[in-house]
Amino acid sequence: MYQVKFENANSLVEAAVNGLLPDLNNIVANGAAPKFSEDLRSRWFKDQANSQQVLDNLKKMDTYLNKTCQVLTFVVKDVDHRVDSAKVEKGDYAQVINTDYVSSGTRIFILPSFASQVPEEKLNTVIHELSHRIFGTTDAPGGTLVYGRDAALNLRGANAVICAENWGYFYMELGQKLGVVKGKSAAGA
Repeated sequence: MYQVKFENANSLVEAAVNGLLPDLNNIVANGAAPKFSEDLRSRWFKDQANSQQVLDNLKKMDTYLNKTCQVLTFVVKDVDHRVDSAKVEKGDYAQVINTDYVSSGTRIFILPSFASQVPEEKLNTVIHELSHRIFGTTDAPGGTLVYGRDAALNLRGANAVICAENWGYFYMELGQKLGVVKGKSAAGA
C-alpha cells in the first residue's frame, strides 16, 4: 500500500482522507472485477461499457492504487490560491496539477471544504482527480464542462469514457452497491 502524505492539512482533512483510503482501494479492486460493475458500467459509459478502453481503465486504476503507487500526497490549497495556473474558487473540492503522469506517486490538491463532504462525495472527488492523472480524463469532453450527476449521465460514447465525472460517479455508486460507502443507492439515483 502507498504512503499517504499531507501538506498544509489540518487534522479534519487528514482524518477525512485517512478514513476514505482503505475503502477506496477495496472499491477500485472490485471495479476491475466485471461481475461487480457490469450494470454500473452500462449506466455510466452506455454503449462503451464493455469497450476495451473502459475495461483497461478499470484495470489501470486498480493496478495503480493497489500495486504501483508508492505515495499519494494531499495538498490543501485555500480559495484564491493557484493550482496549475487555475485559480482555486469557492465551491471547488479538489484539483490536480496538469503534469506528466508519475507512476510512483500523485499529488492531489484539495480544499479544506473536502473534509465536510459526505463520504460518497469524498470518494467521488478523489477518483475524479485520480482519473485525470491515470487515464487522462477531462472535465470538458466535447468542449463543454460537465459537472454533476445529471450532466454526466447524459453523456454518450467516447465523451462518457473521457469524462472525470463519469468515473467519479461510477466508483461512488460501486462503493454504495458494495455497501462500503453510504448514500443514495445506485438504483435510487
